[in-house]
Amino acid sequence: MKKLGISDYDRKMVKKTIAQFESKRDPVEIFYDLCLCLCVPQTTFKSAAKVLRELVARNFYLEHISREELRKIVKPVRFLRKADFLLAAKKDFEGIYSVVVSSNSSYEKREALVKRVRGMGMKAGSHFLRNMGVTDLAIIDTHVLKFLEAAPPKSKREYLELECDFQAASREYGMATAELDAYIWKFYSGTPWEEYFA
Repeated sequence: MKKLGISDYDRKMVKKTIAQFESKRDPVEIFYDLCLCLCVPQTTFKSAAKVLRELVARNFYLEHISREELRKIVKPVRFLRKADFLLAAKKDFEGIYSVVVSSNSSYEKREALVKRVRGMGMKAGSHFLRNMGVTDLAIIDTHVLKFLEAAPPKSKREYLELECDFQAASREYGMATAELDAYIWKFYSGTPWEEYFA
């Protein structure tokens, strides 16, 4: 596991970043976060954000977009089947929203989402819930794997083991799991803190 020198300024910015997620409760905002998290896997965040901007501009939450047109929109995120994931999520959004706002634990919510949402695995489920203000789940992406010096998980069991390791690391640094994740993403991606608040 890598050793990090986290400054007081970075800790302050991490808390500011996580606070942004905690304020999300509006169904429309949650819907578009869901869309983003379905687009991100196996592509860059920048490409997924580009698709999201187009979905928002087209008012995808309220307006119909055909499968053919949606396939054109998702082209930047490489996999055209993501159009089907988005359409399925939109159709079932009322049920998905009920999971998000339920009083269940974050682990129960993630389990329900992974079972319910087509195209959502453990990582995307954790990412989505983090964007809803959940702070105790780990997003086991390439940056976290680099920090843990670990191979990608090949099963749910391996994912949970890595999550446990990452949670232990976050406790060592005196941070919530989501806070350490935000710092590591910034650290390895080289993204300036200012871009988190654009």
